[in-house]
Amino acid sequence: MDYKIEERSLDNLEDYIRVNALAWKETYQGIIDKDFLDLINREEEIKKAVDRQKDHLADEEQKKYILKVNGKSVGMLALGASQDKNYPQMGEIKALYLLERVKHQGYGKVLFEKGIADLKKMGFHSMIISCLQANQNANHFYLHQGGKLVGTRAFSLPDQEELIENVYSFEI
Repeated sequence: MDYKIEERSLDNLEDYIRVNALAWKETYQGIIDKDFLDLINREEEIKKAVDRQKDHLADEEQKKYILKVNGKSVGMLALGASQDKNYPQMGEIKALYLLERVKHQGYGKVLFEKGIADLKKMGFHSMIISCLQANQNANHFYLHQGGKLVGTRAFSLPDQEELIENVYSFEI
């Protein structure tokens, strides 16, 4: 596996946003409204997201990374303190996405382990991660990594039906 994990920066911000948007489109096809997934992948929406985020890179309380395989951006990771009042004083992997072409090759585990290592460095001893109930691949992955299903929570997107996420807990 020839890969590199880079902290998100101004230099790779557009790649980070593109990977996130495309991974959503691939992952949530048939789960989230197609028009919404098409919208977030439009060039003008990606440019708007870059403009919104570039002035706030240093202000964020989250750590964000981009995964490159053979020099191509193919995955992303976001983590930090959980903001969910049901899981206080826990870390959280807030996003972990891979493009389809690199799934089932061990990169999900690489990013997952990077998230755990960083959360430990931040002083956390436990963490949560959530995924949509309808995303069976992600649910299976988190259970396989040792996650314990501890609850559910609602997830809403603009002008979309409310979706339900499973929440998994890990001792780290």
